[in-house]
Amino acid sequence: MSSARKVAPLQHDAVDIFTGHPGMVRLPEAWSSRVSPDESTNDLASKYDFCMVLNGGDCDGLDKFGKEAVTILTRTGLDLFIFKATERPGRKKHPDKKKFPAVFVLIRAPDEVLRVFSDKVDFPLLLDPIEVEKECKKGDELHHIAPFNIRYEPLESQVQPYQYIYGTYKYQSTDGVKESLYWRPAGDPSPFREIVRLKLTYMLVEERPEDGSTPIRILKDIIDKNIITFFPLHNMRVLPDLEKKMMNWTQLPWKEPLEYMKEYFGEKIGLYFKFMSHLNTWLLIPATLGLGAQIIVFYYNDFSHPILPVYAAVTLVWAILMQEFWKRREKYSAMRWGMIGFENNQKDRAEFRGKIEISYTDGQPHLYYPTKSTRNMSMCTTLVVLMIIFLVIAAVVGIYALRYLQILNQIAASVVNSAQIQIFNLIYSFVADRLTEMENHRTITAFEDSLIGKLFLFQFVNSYASFFYLAFIAEYLGTCEGPNCMSALALNLAIIFGVRIIASNATGMLIPYFQYRANIISQGLNWETVRQLPRPEQEELRASYSPVKDSIADNAEVVIQFGYMMLFVTALPLAATASAIFGYLQFKTDGYKLLRIFERPIPLGGEDIGTWQSIYAVLTIGAVICNAGLVVFTMVVLDDYGPYEKMWIFVGIILACYGIQYSLMEAIPDIPKEVEVQTARNQFIVTKIVEKVADDAKAVKTHVQEVNIKYQQYSDAVTRRASGVLDSVPPAF
Repeated sequence: MSSARKVAPLQHDAVDIFTGHPGMVRLPEAWSSRVSPDESTNDLASKYDFCMVLNGGDCDGLDKFGKEAVTILTRTGLDLFIFKATERPGRKKHPDKKKFPAVFVLIRAPDEVLRVFSDKVDFPLLLDPIEVEKECKKGDELHHIAPFNIRYEPLESQVQPYQYIYGTYKYQSTDGVKESLYWRPAGDPSPFREIVRLKLTYMLVEERPEDGSTPIRILKDIIDKNIITFFPLHNMRVLPDLEKKMMNWTQLPWKEPLEYMKEYFGEKIGLYFKFMSHLNTWLLIPATLGLGAQIIVFYYNDFSHPILPVYAAVTLVWAILMQEFWKRREKYSAMRWGMIGFENNQKDRAEFRGKIEISYTDGQPHLYYPTKSTRNMSMCTTLVVLMIIFLVIAAVVGIYALRYLQILNQIAASVVNSAQIQIFNLIYSFVADRLTEMENHRTITAFEDSLIGKLFLFQFVNSYASFFYLAFIAEYLGTCEGPNCMSALALNLAIIFGVRIIASNATGMLIPYFQYRANIISQGLNWETVRQLPRPEQEELRASYSPVKDSIADNAEVVIQFGYMMLFVTALPLAATASAIFGYLQFKTDGYKLLRIFERPIPLGGEDIGTWQSIYAVLTIGAVICNAGLVVFTMVVLDDYGPYEKMWIFVGIILACYGIQYSLMEAIPDIPKEVEVQTARNQFIVTKIVEKVADDAKAVKTHVQEVNIKYQQYSDAVTRRASGVLDSVPPAF
């Protein structure tokens, strides 16, 4: 870093940048006074939160959009540091030699701006438990709030009464709400810790200007090529320690630094890693049992061994317990992170299209797009998805038609099927994204739910169609070798599942790496020259990361692997062992990519894993039917029974499994008692010490009576002390 060149800001060119441009203002002079001429860009980068890379314009700096963007940002009150990109051998030259291609804008928000904006948008912040307790016990006579104390009852909740309380920020409140009420890290004078600063600054960047001009919409402007890229800068004071913790390959799954990761990347990514840690921990049970069951199957060379139904039953119970305990852990995390109710307060997506109209609910101007148009477009996109699914089914039928004609053996058919799955997945991921964009969803949650539904529906058919054929159809066509199709199903699962997990982990790592590498080579640079660039320019070369679409792709891969393991657990118990190994590997590689290969993601909040939870439940329900069918109709363990008896056994197994699953779901509450108690506490405490909602008249009257009684007792004690009856007077109330 010491070799990085020192780059002077464009403070002297700032006047020329805005010359002759209507409505433009000069950068505040105070901005340039904060910059030392001897301070390198790397030193300055540590003082800023975001980097926006804009297209260069004339020799003075920015193009028209860039000038407008800088003006909006400065009017919002953000601090900027602007510098020209370093000349690079491979960087594309502008046709006009007087122009240069890129300008870097470092952005930060002063604490005063954050205070005003947080108050404006009612941003929730964590409250200091010590200060909260003081305020509660003190009460507020001016606002008719009696003192109160919430006792700690460990039998009801292990959480201390004043912990994890979140309240909206109040700036210079006339109600007496002090800033000391909000929690802050030790030694930090501001309640806006880094992750909060990043969220608020991102909101400020996209805030609609007061003059009504078009706001900056980061994602939309990147798509429109107005902005080259936009990302939070890495915190070099925190990053080395986080890398050391995350990249510890001897770390047990339940000891991963999940809170550190949430605090650095945001709650949405934090929830993904927390679920991965939870799943990898729970997978140790079926992985160990599955390895033993698979050894027994191989030892006896019997793919219908009686141990398989027993293992399948244990795994189905395991799946319910894993999901139920995740729901509880998820809710507990949402409570600790202040994310309960987060999805109820989402703003419009940047890509949402509509026209400004007066709302028919509150009379305020807002973007309007007819719900009917979204519904009609969703119907059209669904038809497209179904057509593609029919193509997948046709491809699978074609592969096994060749197998039926004995042109392909089972191994060759499985290899071809694996290639078909990977190719169709690659093509469809692009198509699904475009189809979902066409539906024009208003919120990120609605967009995610629609995209997840399309991906899962397609990938379910694409990934599992051949297995259903082998499990329930192939035997009747006589295309299986041996007494039944269990060995062919196990072989098919081993090949396709093996190819899938290896290919997904390899491509998930190599594609962003080669994108990063290509960015470097295209600029005529190498690893050595990259290290000499200012740090913002180094990070700009990294692969881009979408907190929405990339996280969906990561979750989709985990779901499909879970489906392979659960739907056909009777055929290949070893799948659970492979899932545990590659799940741990995926956790580590995903962390490495975020730290070393991708630009730092924009932190987003998240209350739960959303639609994925429902998909895991659907797969578990489907696994009961699928494995019951394998045990009854495909394996030979019940061959002594006739078709009629088999059908009743099949129905009985399903009802018994569903009964057990339902009993477990009812016995284990989704929301822990601690969360229910602390949520109620949070709501009550905030209404009293932040919102200053007065007690009801009866409570106020009781409080006044208590004060009068204490005052009378104190007065009597003073009188008795004066007459010599008492040696001392109790302290004043």
